[in-house]
Amino acid sequence: MVRKGQAAMEFLMTYGWAILIVVIAVAALAAFGVFSPSNFAQEKCLSDSPTGITCNTKAAVDQATNNVQMAVTNGAGANVNITGITATGKSCTVSSWDAINSTGGSIKYAEIGTGQVLKLSINCTSITGKLFKDTFTVDYTDLDNNLNQHSTIDVIAKS
Repeated sequence: MVRKGQAAMEFLMTYGWAILIVVIAVAALAAFGVFSPSNFAQEKCLSDSPTGITCNTKAAVDQATNNVQMAVTNGAGANVNITGITATGKSCTVSSWDAINSTGGSIKYAEIGTGQVLKLSINCTSITGKLFKDTFTVDYTDLDNNLNQHSTIDVIAKS
């Protein structure tokens, strides 16, 4: 009877130590952020429709300067003038913005031709966290019809 108790105790101790080591390893991985959702989020920049101001590539988010930059195209089928940019998510409150042409010059409030590619530079009041997720509304005027329009761009990026 004593031998069976000793064997059972050795069995439990062996598996107990193995389970304890696994728990410690998982806790260490969690502490280093291996299981953080921001590590698995796919970076993307999506426009609400194929017309209007559309996003070309994923956005670049710089947490140090609180800046978001994205390449966009005027797909409105008309010359436009971007009149404003707002954010509706929790990651960014727009403090200022600029539209930049291919030579690096500001074209804020200037006429943007059909199919023209430009860069939007958006300054936020602050960007916190490892994952940036926000929706930007780009307001513009269709200069051919003098109509006010807007495009929505969803951005998910690591900051």
